[in-house]
Amino acid sequence: MMGNLNVGAINQQLSSLTLPTLEVHTDGNGSVGNATAPIAVEFGNVKFSEDEKKKIVANMLLSEVVLTDPKRVKRILNNRAYVAKSKENKMKYIAELERKVHVLQNETARLHAQVIVMQRNNDGLVSHNNELKIRLQAMDQQAQWKDALTERLTAQVQHLKVVAGEISSDHNVATGSLQPLSSYMDQLHQLLTLRQPSQTQQDQQQ
Repeated sequence: MMGNLNVGAINQQLSSLTLPTLEVHTDGNGSVGNATAPIAVEFGNVKFSEDEKKKIVANMLLSEVVLTDPKRVKRILNNRAYVAKSKENKMKYIAELERKVHVLQNETARLHAQVIVMQRNNDGLVSHNNELKIRLQAMDQQAQWKDALTERLTAQVQHLKVVAGEISSDHNVATGSLQPLSSYMDQLHQLLTLRQPSQTQQDQQQ
């Protein structure tokens, strides 16, 4: 492509970009060939940064196009810079997402462990609650049995008082009346004997 370019025409057209040494060859007609010569050129109102100049020199196609269409080269470089920046931002975004996923995974694992511990504690509380219910039912039954026993003992005591009153008012039948009294005393002793083990068992459970 550079075989037909005139070095003098290039020097007149270009106004803002100074390129490093370019290999050119000029024949007798001034056309570009294989000779080596430094070319300092400027491209109108199109300005290139030092980094852009390096990219142009490093790319043969851009080095050729910039001589005829510097604005196109500027657009190409801008597009490449935009793509590179977008790719960099995308990689940063992906890295940030991966970091957040890792944090969420750790948090999920921690919460899962807490749920397991709480479930075990809940199972223990349910078991303990059931045990307490059973003990309360047993204590309620014992209380009912004690109430019934108390009523029976109260009735027996009242009956014994009546019998004792009859004995004290009739001296002639003392011997005959003492036999029923002895029988009632035996029954009272048996009831008290039955009550004591139940009371001891209740005290141990409490």
